[in-house]
Amino acid sequence: MIENFTKINLAGKDIKYLHRVNGYWIKSINKSLSFLNKTKNYFGNQDRILLSVQGDDIDYQKMISEFNHFKEFFDKKYKIISPERKVYNKFRKFIKSFILLSGYYSFLLIVIKYFKTLEEEHIEKKVNFVIGEINTILNAKFDAIVILINKIIPKDKYIEYILDSQVYATNQIFNPELIIRKITSYLSKMARKKKLTEENSFTITRNFFEFIIFRNSINQIAFGFLDSLNS
Repeated sequence: MIENFTKINLAGKDIKYLHRVNGYWIKSINKSLSFLNKTKNYFGNQDRILLSVQGDDIDYQKMISEFNHFKEFFDKKYKIISPERKVYNKFRKFIKSFILLSGYYSFLLIVIKYFKTLEEEHIEKKVNFVIGEINTILNAKFDAIVILINKIIPKDKYIEYILDSQVYATNQIFNPELIIRKITSYLSKMARKKKLTEENSFTITRNFFEFIIFRNSINQIAFGFLDSLNS
């Protein structure tokens, strides 16, 4: 799933919208920044790649610019890490921290879109608007995994049945974890019966793992913003 991540496009003129929120998310962001700064040197001296931990006066422009630069470094390493399960698991926390940041920063763009839209028109259901924007992102990433599954295991009736059972709600953040558990269990059985290669099984489960981390990262920091809209 990470292969489909794009750089975070933050226009300088839009930073003002982020300063309308008290920046409660920076603690979570700084935790991932600190971890990535420590672990990037697993790949040799990477002092030229800096992820600055932020203080109370958050420099969003610098933060996103550094992340985009780090992403170029990460993408190269991920291509080496991702194909084999043992290697991937060794760098699992490193990958997880990168995904967390991607989710946090993706939500910041949603916050910007919310305030920009609010300047142009009345938003009757503010919470539903934000949840809708979140779900647009999550659904696109999940759909990409479904396409991948269909390429590896085309026209599998049981997987189609599981996917069709997913319930979508406009007032809830998309959460397919139950479906993911069922499909993962099914894939394990297929692999044991030699109906699915270890490589293909791992490719799908790796994408599911990355999706769950990404989804949960957005859900984690969205809660505070959504709560403020309800008050």
